[in-house]
Amino acid sequence: MVSVIWIRRLIALPVLVMVIVIFQTAVFTQQATSKLISTTFYLEIFEESDTYTFIVTDLSNSVLEDIRRESQNPLIEESGLSNELLTSSIEKIIPPEWIQINFEANIEEIKQFVMGSDESFEISIPLNERSQATEDQISYIVKNTDLHKIIFENEVRAFAKEASKTKLPFNVTISEDELMEFITRVLSEEWALKQTHSILLELTPYAVGKHDDFKVVIRVEDRIDVAISEIKSILATGNAYDVFFEKSISPSISTTIGDVAKLPHEVNLTDKEISILIEKAAPDDWRQEVTESILDGTTPYLAGHTDEFSISIDITPNKENAVDSLMDLAEQKLNEKLEILPKCDADAIAYILGGTQTRFPSCFPKSTTLREEMQDYRETLVNEVISAIRPRIVTKIPDSVEFNQNSLRNSMPLETWNSFEKGRLIVKDGYKFTQSDLENIVKEKGDLKSWDQFIFLRESISQGIHYTDEDFLTHMANFDDAREQILFRIDQFRGIHRTIKDLDVLLYLTSLFLAILVGLLVGRRWVQRLKWAATAILIASLLVYLVWGPIYSILMEPILQGKIEKFLIELINPIDSRFLSTKYVFSEQLVHMSEIALSKFVSGIAKTALIVSIFATAFVVGCTTISKLDLTARQK
Repeated sequence: MVSVIWIRRLIALPVLVMVIVIFQTAVFTQQATSKLISTTFYLEIFEESDTYTFIVTDLSNSVLEDIRRESQNPLIEESGLSNELLTSSIEKIIPPEWIQINFEANIEEIKQFVMGSDESFEISIPLNERSQATEDQISYIVKNTDLHKIIFENEVRAFAKEASKTKLPFNVTISEDELMEFITRVLSEEWALKQTHSILLELTPYAVGKHDDFKVVIRVEDRIDVAISEIKSILATGNAYDVFFEKSISPSISTTIGDVAKLPHEVNLTDKEISILIEKAAPDDWRQEVTESILDGTTPYLAGHTDEFSISIDITPNKENAVDSLMDLAEQKLNEKLEILPKCDADAIAYILGGTQTRFPSCFPKSTTLREEMQDYRETLVNEVISAIRPRIVTKIPDSVEFNQNSLRNSMPLETWNSFEKGRLIVKDGYKFTQSDLENIVKEKGDLKSWDQFIFLRESISQGIHYTDEDFLTHMANFDDAREQILFRIDQFRGIHRTIKDLDVLLYLTSLFLAILVGLLVGRRWVQRLKWAATAILIASLLVYLVWGPIYSILMEPILQGKIEKFLIELINPIDSRFLSTKYVFSEQLVHMSEIALSKFVSGIAKTALIVSIFATAFVVGCTTISKLDLTARQK
């Protein structure tokens, strides 16, 4: 009889091992179904790891830091557009609490679809709830930063660079930096901030989807006087007067006297020569006065109040100041004509001087002595020539010239004139910018896809994001062969989930059955058999607890966590290397979340095993107590 019981107990040993293995599998499977496929498990991880705050603050800040480092634009620093300011605004636009609420509201929808409980789903993110906050924060950022500096340096400077290469009216030359200084003085910071505020009032409601169109009008009419003042300073240092004279006064001279002014003895002065002398005779203060008077007179035209103008320029003093120079030139030309004449001898000179009229001689002496004899005759010739200067030249030149829109147009190339006319319209009507202009810019600098993405963003902000199973299937159609594979994997996962869900109960029942078998093999009476069955469960649960409790914490956790950390780092390596800070903080957060997830999963195994061991211990103690009481009763 003794040998039989020991044989039975030897047989019970492998059964006990099976109890331990199957119980371990049952506990592991239970944790997999209760945690890994449970939305609550992941929500707890997100909350305990403070992931929602991480997204808004740490992640946003690291992305901004990487962008700032990559751009290396000192203007961003100068603008006051700090990471702290942007992060603070982001937190107000999409606060962590709002992210958490919407994440929790949608994750259950996805779970039910993936698990096969529902064949449809709808993800809804009500971004429209944050449109007002978005609008407020955009306004706040603009008001509390010097964003106009960035706009000026990135947008206006591009214009200034191009404009500095263009021929300006009156052949004015101005460098890129000088033009930037000019624009900055005309479009002051105070004016820029005022305009920015008005732009925001129009643009922001459109950007967040409250309005379907917008029309921004920037008025610059009130800056025309400032611009004129600045232009005067520029022209004062340039050669504007020279060009003005060339384009306005010189044509008047040519019109009145012709190409050539004919003086006695075939001494001729060209219109160009006359113009140059009159120009040189103009004093510097007169030049500046004329230039400024032109600018003052054209102000209504520049402002778009009128489409034509006419300014009368008095050149009488210039004509009078140029008389002596004209006489000198005429005398010089007369002398040149005399010098090229054939050589005269004394008889020829006597014949010339003996004439009754002063005529242009056919020859001219070369020797000094003979020239002295003809000095009076030469002076008579000179007097006849210079005396004709005033009636034939000076009096024919008008006392004033008109400078009008045609004169202005002639002072610049056609391309510059066209740009000038566009500028006049802007001054008159303001700079208009609509959604059509925005669309053209986005498509020009990006592509049609970029504009579609912008429209999607607007609609998302105004209407919220809605994504359903139909959208999912539509998107899957874009993956061709992969679509069927993805859908197959989802169905396969659903089947595995259903199998595992039922498997943990089966495994627990199997381990219990085997424990009872151990009791039947080891015990002689029913109380003993129950005691040994409970002992088998106790041994199995204690081993599981020890393995996944103390032993895991001491030996396995550091190794396993290290491997998980290495895997996660390799997983995010494909992220653009330019975003180093983002990769670092993101990897840290993933590691932190994995630590929490692993700890919760393993602790769940250990806790379940501990609870079972407590109940098994209580059952063993109960059976032992009953056995002792039964033995005592039999002994009495």
